[in-house]
Amino acid sequence: MTEPLVSHTDKPTSCDTPPVIKWWIEQDGNPDGPYTAAYIAAMLTNGRLRPTTSVCRVGSQRWQTIVSCHELVQLIEAQSPGCIPPSLPASPGLAMKVGRFVRRLTNPALPWFVNLICLYCLLVVPAWVFLGLLSTIGCGGSAADLKVDSSLIGCAIAYDVISLVVEIVLASILVYGGYLTLCLHRKGVTLIKWAIVLRLCYFVLELFALVLWSAIVAATDQAIPVDESISTSEVLVLIVSLIVLLLLLASIAFEVVAFVWLLLNDRRLSEAQTELSTE
Repeated sequence: MTEPLVSHTDKPTSCDTPPVIKWWIEQDGNPDGPYTAAYIAAMLTNGRLRPTTSVCRVGSQRWQTIVSCHELVQLIEAQSPGCIPPSLPASPGLAMKVGRFVRRLTNPALPWFVNLICLYCLLVVPAWVFLGLLSTIGCGGSAADLKVDSSLIGCAIAYDVISLVVEIVLASILVYGGYLTLCLHRKGVTLIKWAIVLRLCYFVLELFALVLWSAIVAATDQAIPVDESISTSEVLVLIVSLIVLLLLLASIAFEVVAFVWLLLNDRRLSEAQTELSTE
């Protein structure tokens, strides 16, 4: 008697078949399914689902996106390779964006202090002009402390306009000089030096003009009477004014240091710019 080709012990049973894993999917705020990985892969392919759709494995209480569920991603890739796009890189933070912006305004071929001077010319100087314009418009300028019927109001307005025009012109020269310096143009350093000298002379003249203007206003009694009581807002204005004054003094000190450095290294810097521009 011959033995059967397949014995009873060799017959496959239902216990040998691995269980099918299914997932619930989130649709319009409600659970839907459950579905197999093959069905989810098909819905991803035809656009009915997105990789960011939330899923939950049957028997679990944890909801997560499809791309973050590694087990489901492996099964989907086995069914339909490439239907889940790779994750995009994280957007750069504020510090990284600022660093990229600063690197665009520098030239690695220049010394670090020259790059610092160029950054000052391209960023700090326009900021000072904008701050001065904002202060003149918001606070009323030199005419804010005069009486309404004062005969010096026209002079005050003319003084403020002339000051703003001079500041804008000198700032434009510095900005243009900084740009030319970054482009390795020899005229850039010359423009920066001349602009710094003119700005320092202008600061001295403006200080003298402010003292003279205060003396004229006091002598003609054209100023608004000052209230002896000090309010909280006036204290805050005084504190902000002191901070701005300290920043202005620091800015002037930096321009003096920059002028001296450029004056001492003018020949070496010109030779280096000539060599780099001819390469």
